[in-house]
Amino acid sequence: MVPRGRSPRLTLDDALVLWRAREVHRVQCFFYGLGFVLLLMDWLVLTSVLGGFWGTLMVAFHVVVFWTLWRVLCWVVGWLLRRASSMYRWLLVGIIALCVAGCTDIVQKVATTMGCPGYYSLDHNCQSPERKP
Repeated sequence: MVPRGRSPRLTLDDALVLWRAREVHRVQCFFYGLGFVLLLMDWLVLTSVLGGFWGTLMVAFHVVVFWTLWRVLCWVVGWLLRRASSMYRWLLVGIIALCVAGCTDIVQKVATTMGCPGYYSLDHNCQSPERKP
C-alpha cells in the first residue's frame, strides 16, 4: 500500500513511454513552430505585395491547403506503415528486386561501349577502344 500523499514510483516501462511521448511532443512543437514561421513570412510577403485584405485572405487559403495536405500526408504515411509492418517481407523482396532489375542490361551496354564484344563471352581481354594494340 502506498502512503497517503505520495504517488507510486513508475516502472521502467512507464518511464520509457513517458520519455517517448516527450520526444514526440518536442518534434511536433518544432514542426508547428516551423510551419508558423513559414506562414508568418508568407503573410508578411503577401500583405506587402497584394495589400492587407487580399494578402490575409491568401494566407488563410494557404493555411487551409497546408493543413489539408498535412492531414493527407499523415494518413498516407500511417497507412503505409501499418501495411509495411504486416507485409515487411514482401516489401523487402520488392525493394531488392527493384534495385537489381536491369543491372545486366546496363553492364552489357557499358562493356560494349568499353570495347568488349560480348560481355558473356569467355574472352576476358576487354580493353577500351583507345588502348587496343
